[in-house]
Amino acid sequence: MMKKRTDAQKLRQTAELIESGDRSPAMIAVLAKSLREIADRREADLRDEFAMAALQGLLAHASGEDPRLSPELAYELADAMLEARKK
Repeated sequence: MMKKRTDAQKLRQTAELIESGDRSPAMIAVLAKSLREIADRREADLRDEFAMAALQGLLAHASGEDPRLSPELAYELADAMLEARKK
């Protein structure tokens, strides 16, 4: 089984590719794809972190609501936090 590279490893590899001086369209496409993958994973990780924090608050202050609704609401709040960061 192949081991997934960590973001740090991927960033180091991307930096090495940039430092190589290769500015061909193919290399630029590889670099852009690599950076997009890192950004996408980081956003997903941040969304989960926001949702966990929201879920803790929702459960700590629940007053008789159905707790099964909390995870969905937590992700709605996480999405709203991500949108607010873009402003």
